[in-house]
Amino acid sequence: MRLSSFLWTEGPRGRNLPTCCRSLIVTLADTVTKGERNLVAGGHEEDVLRIRRHFQSLMEPHAIVGRRVVGFISDNHIGPDLGVEVFILEPADDDRSPPVEADSDDPG
Repeated sequence: MRLSSFLWTEGPRGRNLPTCCRSLIVTLADTVTKGERNLVAGGHEEDVLRIRRHFQSLMEPHAIVGRRVVGFISDNHIGPDLGVEVFILEPADDDRSPPVEADSDDPG
């Protein structure tokens, strides 16, 4: 949550951090700031989401996760106030799991 706190001043509350082999999925709740709530109330929900996507494009998640991140997907939802961040990690040195094929049903 340090990264979100650094970029947004206020860190979101609520998170879930399940990991599986090469992926880390973070779910967030209560992420919208007071200023963003005012924009949403004024009909600017899409502007809030667009600005958040710009900030998310600046993130360097490998510094927080501790392993090289080879893929990063982040998105937000206003009503209800939720977010998700998906980190696809480089295999660890001791990770003996086989690589996941693109058409595999295994998500991670």
